[in-house]
Amino acid sequence: MSGDNDPVAPAPWLVDIASRLPAGELCLLPVAGHFPHRLLPHIAGLVLLDFLLRAERASS
Repeated sequence: MSGDNDPVAPAPWLVDIASRLPAGELCLLPVAGHFPHRLLPHIAGLVLLDFLLRAERASS
């Protein structure tokens, strides 16, 4: 998860990295920068919860 306006880790870099990982996935939050959880905590929390629930289901 990252912001689509992150000056430290630009979105194109992250998309490239995620595409190279066998099970890679990336969620870019709109308008957010390097700390998307600070600007959009309600959305970041839902994204994280979804990821954790899917990981738990996949491991059981």
